[in-house]
Formats: sequence, C-alpha cells, structure tokens
Amino acid sequence: LLMILFALAVSVRAQDEANYFIEAEVNNLTPVVGQQVIYTFRVYSKVSRTQQGDLVDPDFEGFWQQDAGPVRRYATFIGAESYDVTERQIALFPAYVGEIEIEPAALLIPPGPSDGGEVLLTTPITMTVHGLPVVPDAGVFDGVVGQFEMEPTVDRQQVRLGEPVTMRL
Repeated sequence: LLMILFALAVSVRAQDEANYFIEAEVNNLTPVVGQQVIYTFRVYSKVSRTQQGDLVDPDFEGFWQQDAGPVRRYATFIGAESYDVTERQIALFPAYVGEIEIEPAALLIPPGPSDGGEVLLTTPITMTVHGLPVVPDAGVFDGVVGQFEMEPTVDRQQVRLGEPVTMRL
C-alpha cells in the first residue's frame, strides 16, 4: 500500500510540474449524422520551446472536416501555474451512424540541448452518432433538424408613399 501511495504521489507531482501538456475535446459526444461538432486541440506550455513542436492530427476517419477559424493564443492559470495556450479548432461532420473514435492527436517535441525529444498524445475520443429523425408520412423532410419558428416584423404600421419600411424575419 505504501508503494502504491508513493507511486501516485510521484505521478501527481510530475503532472503538477509538467512544463507542457496537450488535450483534445469535442463539444458534443452524441451528434446526429451531418451535425457540426467542434474538435478543439490545445497545447499548454510554461516553456517556449513547445512552440517548435509538430502537430500530427488524427485522420478523422468517418468525418468530413474543415478548419473552424484561426489558431488562438492566450494565457491561463491552472491552479497557481500560468500557461501559454495555443488552441486550434476543426469543424467535424459525422458521416455515418454508430460509434466513431477520434484517434489521439500528437505533438512531437524536438530534442533540446539538455534533453531528448518527446511525443505527447491526447486521449482518444469516442462519439455515438445518431441517425436523422423518422419523417412522418405526411411530412417532407428537408434535412434540417430541430424546431424552428419564423416571425416577420416591420418597424412601423403606417407609412406615406415613398417612405422606407424595415422588415425583419
């Protein structure tokens, strides 16, 4: 028992003292086929040399994909430690129903003057993709999922000939 507690303490201390780590997440683990899911990859760094690392994306098999905006850089605190964060987002669109696993992304850190290189991996992400809803016999399905309501409004009820009217939908 004492050996196990010592190993856990060393593991926690190593994580607390890490100069850099990576993570990946999605904003929805149970999407519908074709529904956009945002995959976010982050590099947390206390040292500048991780900016020189090479990112290896998963192959995103089972998804269509496109970039979801520019790379963001910002600072954050985790506990009492300050980290520089580099964040990248990719829009994914599941192509079929069922479980789809996103393989780990990797950050390849080149060797430094006093240490060897390192490979950091994210945790794999498993998503459960659902099918589109069943269409009632009387309805026509146009591919849109959800409930929508539209309401037209105008900025005034009475106008004179030639006056503009603003209509919003």
